[in-house]
This record gives sequence, C-alpha cells and structure tokens, in this order.
Amino acid sequence: MVIATGFSGPETLGPFIEGKIPVIWMFLLLTCRYLGLLLFLPGLGSGASGIAIRYPAVIALSWASLQPDLLSEVPSNLALLVLAMMSELILGTIIGFVPRLVVAGVNSAGQFVSTAMGLNAGQVIDPTTASQSTEIGRILGDIAVLMFLFMGGERAMIYLASGAKQGLFPGVFVIEEITIDFLIRETGNVITMGVLLSAPVVVALLLVQLIMGIISKAVSTVNVFVVSFPITVGVGLTLLLFSIASIIRVTEKEFKRLEIQIFEIIVSQQKKSN
Repeated sequence: MVIATGFSGPETLGPFIEGKIPVIWMFLLLTCRYLGLLLFLPGLGSGASGIAIRYPAVIALSWASLQPDLLSEVPSNLALLVLAMMSELILGTIIGFVPRLVVAGVNSAGQFVSTAMGLNAGQVIDPTTASQSTEIGRILGDIAVLMFLFMGGERAMIYLASGAKQGLFPGVFVIEEITIDFLIRETGNVITMGVLLSAPVVVALLLVQLIMGIISKAVSTVNVFVVSFPITVGVGLTLLLFSIASIIRVTEKEFKRLEIQIFEIIVSQQKKSN
C-alpha cells in the first residue's frame, strides 16, 4: 500500500526525512528570524497576552517565506548551527526593535511634558511593556503605534525580514560595524527625539512658571502654588493638543527613514554574501 505522504512505508521514513533536511533547516532559520521580529515589532500582540498571536504568526510567516528551490547549506557542526540560528534571531530582533525605538522616543516626549506639567507623580503600568509610564507618555506612544500600523509599517518590516526583494537568504547575516553604528545612533536618537518633540510645550510651561513667579513677587497675597497648578496643566494640555499634528508628521518621517536604512543594511549584507 502506498502512503499519501510520498514514502511507501515506515522503513523509508528515515531516507525521506534525510532528503528534506535542507528544507527543515531553512524553515528553522526563518522561524528564528520571525521570532525575533514579532517579539519586538510594535502593535502586533505586545505583552504576555499576545503570545496567542505571535507564535502562530511566526510559523505561518516562516512557512510562507520558505523557498524549497533556494536552500542554504546545513552547517557541518553544532557550533556553526547554533551561530546561524542566533544570527537569524538577531536579524529579526533588529528589524523589529528599531521601529520600537521611534515609539520609545515619542513616549519619552510625553514623559518630559508630564514632568513639566507636574503630572509625573501619577504614573500607571503600561500593559505592553509592564513598566511604569505617565498617561501622556502612554497616549503619545499609542498614537505612534497607530501611525506605524496605518502606514503599513508592520507589513514593510515583515517584507524586509522575508528577504524576498533583497535576496537575503537565511544563514548569511553577519553583524558588522555598520549595523552596530546604526543601532547605537538610533538608540541615542530616542532622547533626541523626545526632547525635540516636547520642547515647544516644555519651553512654554517654563515661561508660564516665570510669569507666575513674577506675579507672586508683585502681588504677595496670591497663593502661587494653588493658582499655578491648574494654569500649568491647562496650558500644557492645550499646547500638547496643538502639537499632535507635528508629532504625527515627525513620527511618520522617522518610520520612513528607518525603513530605508534597514533596507540599505540588508542590501549590504546581501552583496557581501554574494
């Protein structure tokens, strides 16, 4: 009796699997790559509750990206095997982690604004990162995630990770100086982006505090501590509302810039692998 799977009995199972080892190895490398990607990619099942979304997506994307006619060579020893798997995990992590840095930069802008308004004492637990954050920081971070999804950023990152256009096949990625410099620069850009986005509101609030200080000196009967807090919060929220449009524009430009730079890094890897 012929079995539908392509082998005639249990005695041929070993040779059948042995012939599929390159395909299995390619699938394993793609699984490592997409695992690193979806663990950090913003907006796709973040937090512990997203496990039910991430892991099935890893298997589905790995299967969809599998190209049986373009297979990488299986390493000859265990050390090279583990190294190849780790390099793919790192590649996926880089592609997924870099957009999260933009979200962190917008979130830090909200933190700076909250501090200037005197609202940093009322912090909440962010369920996506299990860390403390102010309400304004969390709201701005969610706006950045929504912008990422509306722009199709998750599809662009998945497409880059697949290597379909660039020809970056599993097992050839190597961390180089250009990649390390890129990560260091973008990590430092988190604070820079937060300061630039929050600067208009923070400067305006400092001027409000200066004016309130002058008033307290001119009219000593005014209780500045009681009067200044609602004024500071009101002015801060009003200016922040008018700044949302510019924050969205800057965030959109940052996401587009990062996509281009990630693409250039992958292309450089592909050229060296050839």
